[in-house]
Amino acid sequence: IEKSLAGTRDSILSAAREAAESAVRSLAGSSANTAAVSGLAQDLKTLEALTRRSDERNSRTFEAIHDTLLKIVDRLGSLETGEATEAASEFTQPAAPVRARAARAS
Repeated sequence: IEKSLAGTRDSILSAAREAAESAVRSLAGSSANTAAVSGLAQDLKTLEALTRRSDERNSRTFEAIHDTLLKIVDRLGSLETGEATEAASEFTQPAAPVRARAARAS
C-alpha cells in the first residue's frame, strides 16, 4: 500500500510539473503573463506540500497499525502461555490419595 501511495504521489507531481512546464513554454515571452506563471509555480509548490503531508500522515497511520498489531500478537502470546501454564500445573499437582477420593464420593 505504501509503495502504491508513493507511486501515486510521484505520478501526480510529475503530471503537475509537466503541465506547469507546458504552460510556461506557451506563456513565455509575454510580460503580461508573468503573474500567471508565478501563480502556476506557487500552485505547484502548494501541491507538492500537500502530497508530502498526506504521505507523512499515511506513514504515521501505517506505523500505528503496525504497533497495534504487535501488541495484539504479544497479548495473544501471553494468553496462550497462560493457558499452557494452567494446563501443565493441573498435571503436575500430586494426585489425591485413593482413600480421600473414596471418602468424598460417599
